[in-house]
Amino acid sequence: MSYSDHKETYNLILDTWTHSKNYIESLERNRDFIYEIIITTQLASELILNKLNAIKKEMNISVLTDKQISILYLIAKGFTERAIAVEIGISLNTVRYHKKKTFKILGVNNICEAIIKAIKMNIIDVDNIHL
Repeated sequence: MSYSDHKETYNLILDTWTHSKNYIESLERNRDFIYEIIITTQLASELILNKLNAIKKEMNISVLTDKQISILYLIAKGFTERAIAVEIGISLNTVRYHKKKTFKILGVNNICEAIIKAIKMNIIDVDNIHL
């Protein structure tokens, strides 16, 4: 058999190979493009997170848990640690743990500083504290 006998088959194979090669190159370009989008998105997320953390640090803002806010509120009302433990239904050690953690988050050293800072940050409302 000669070349001319298989020319149609040869051309079909060549066309298929060319299309496959072009398709693979297209997939590779798309893969590279998607990879660039992912990297750019990750970098943007890191920049935003870093900026947010810098702002939070600058403003000394951190989120308190509901439990920490409850304990802070009861401290402001004049409850003792033991009374808070009974009121909330947790152990005395857990109250102390949350109190210590709250002080650290607020960047304070004592109860008075914690209450003043919590009021200034609108964490607790002074109007709702009835002694």
